[in-house]
Amino acid sequence: MVGDVLFGSGNATLTVDKGTVAGAVAFGSGANNTLSIAPGASVTGGLSNTGGLNTTVNGQLSVTSATAVPMTSFASGADSTVGFTADQQGAGVGSFQVANAATLGAGTKIQLGFKSKLSVAAASPFALQDLVLIHANGGLVNNGYDADLSGDLPFIYTGALRNTANDLVVSVRRRTAAELGLQGAKAAAFDAFYEVFDKDPLVASQVFGQTSASGFDGLYSQFLPDYGGGPFHAVAEASRAVSRAQSEEPTSLQSGPRSWLQEIAFGVDHSSNTGQVVYDSAGFGLAGGVENPGPGNSTVGYSVAFATSDVENSNRAFGSNLTASTLMGSLYWRKALHGIVFDASGTGGYAWFNSKRRVISNNLAGQQVLARDADADWSGAMASVRFGASYEAQFGKVYV
Repeated sequence: MVGDVLFGSGNATLTVDKGTVAGAVAFGSGANNTLSIAPGASVTGGLSNTGGLNTTVNGQLSVTSATAVPMTSFASGADSTVGFTADQQGAGVGSFQVANAATLGAGTKIQLGFKSKLSVAAASPFALQDLVLIHANGGLVNNGYDADLSGDLPFIYTGALRNTANDLVVSVRRRTAAELGLQGAKAAAFDAFYEVFDKDPLVASQVFGQTSASGFDGLYSQFLPDYGGGPFHAVAEASRAVSRAQSEEPTSLQSGPRSWLQEIAFGVDHSSNTGQVVYDSAGFGLAGGVENPGPGNSTVGYSVAFATSDVENSNRAFGSNLTASTLMGSLYWRKALHGIVFDASGTGGYAWFNSKRRVISNNLAGQQVLARDADADWSGAMASVRFGASYEAQFGKVYV
């Protein structure tokens, strides 16, 4: 069943024996309201009550509202699941305020979701926050609830459960970059990301919804700009491709000026062993020049070239793209000596880059629930200097 369940002022009973109820449940002012969830059944949504409420959970109750819920009694059965929601920068915590006793059955799993970030002092970003999930005036009976919160908190937080005579409390704090498994540039960017990710409510809900290391890393990585050097590596390879064209000796003796035109192609395949980034690029271009014979069987010349390439990063969502283009001019020298060709060149140019970054997140059913695009353009000057030597061996019609 999908939809809200709203009760009036009389005593109301909601019994869920099978299936799922997805929607807010609001009990009225009746003194003996009852909520009962059988094994295998679940209720997910906001929960409110203005009267008395006796709650029994043998299946799953996931409360997505962040305001305290008054109850007359509360009991969870063996291996049941009870979920709470915190909104420290808004309504507060959707705790259960129980007038009589509260009982947690053996193996009861506790989950905690967030609507906003933890409220901590700027000077202590990793300070523990104690959040009361259940307060029972008549005492809290612990029959052995599951105290392991692995996978039951947003992955950006870590916490531990404890109980007192009257309260079930979770102590929670933000994870450090190391605890998140972040290294290098990913770790350096995380503080800035954490400061602003909740400015977009939909982005915040997806970040809070990641409860595993792989889920968080897959989402977080999409937000980062290219930090592995892919476009700059591509521009460098384009410059090397032009230098290789300049270093090639003509097939016949050169007695006067000559011009040349050549297509260039290049590629990059970068695999990281640190888990940081994997990227590859493929590019092509056109280079041409004019050269003159010089003294001592040498050659001097100048060339111009244009090259462009696409860079693909492993952490990019489908639909993202990044291109690097460059326009270069070179002065070069080449000399053949006893079969060895020496060459040197100086290259300068202008490079420009175009990026479309797409962030996509899907729910458990595979439906897209988040799509954000960021377009960027930037440019800069580039320069390189090369000195090289090569040897060509010829075997009939074959040479290496």
